[in-house]
Amino acid sequence: MGTWSRAAGPVACLIPLLLAVIGGPERYVLLVLYTFGIGYWVVKHESRYRVWLLYSTALAFLWSTTLLSATVVGTDIHAEYRLARAAWLYGWDYSNIHIYSSSLLSVPGAALVSRIFGFDPVWTYKIAIPALAAGTAPVLFLLYRQYIGEKQAYIAALLVVLSPTFLVELLGMARQMTALPFMVAAVALVADKGSWAWVSWRRIPMVLGLGLVAATSHYTIGIVLLFIMGCAITFGIAARLLRRGTMPLLKLSTVFVGIIVLSFAYYAVIGQGIVLYTLGAKIGPFIDPCCTVSG
Repeated sequence: MGTWSRAAGPVACLIPLLLAVIGGPERYVLLVLYTFGIGYWVVKHESRYRVWLLYSTALAFLWSTTLLSATVVGTDIHAEYRLARAAWLYGWDYSNIHIYSSSLLSVPGAALVSRIFGFDPVWTYKIAIPALAAGTAPVLFLLYRQYIGEKQAYIAALLVVLSPTFLVELLGMARQMTALPFMVAAVALVADKGSWAWVSWRRIPMVLGLGLVAATSHYTIGIVLLFIMGCAITFGIAARLLRRGTMPLLKLSTVFVGIIVLSFAYYAVIGQGIVLYTLGAKIGPFIDPCCTVSG
């Protein structure tokens, strides 16, 4: 019994990955049955492995789709893959006027991983990038459990994994898969109860680094992160005025401004400013109805 108890957790974490890799067309049904059957039993009795089981479950669901064919599966990901493969073969042309080429991790990052390990970027897209995206689930779990308890946090994070946005839409864009876990990690550090006081300034480069990687990997994710941080600063100011808040506004504002400045500097150079041009074309008419950007 003791041996089984020690082995149950690691085995439970491996089974979803095996189902995703060697399972047939019925892999999705088997994964769902496992997740709410044996997997839930392990979660209930083996708390040490909850984070790892959640990660392996998220990765198994992603791999179940990305490993369906010999090439990438999705929408924009096909163009991203062609750019990554060109960077792998000939080097990254950061002046390429293509909005997808500006993604730091999904184009030059994927090409670098492929060069290091010596395989085509298609496998980086099918295996490595989903493995990075699956890290979103355990980060959410670690954040949620501080507010709603451990078992409830596991279920909440699992519901995120099982949502169509995660299982379907996320896989359509490599830049989205690479940026999301960094954005979630940055938000988790900001909302972490253990670091809410931000006793020292050492947490600033951590949040700034994560936020910058998210923003330079996918500018839309960067905008979402800035919106979240902006809301946090706004509520922090209101709480401070009501004398009910202890949010470190100066430190959080420093990170907020730092992400904006450094992201702007990155996108001003990469792709000859194509991302900033595109944002200007979309945002301009809302600011000034008379403002239009002609092509």
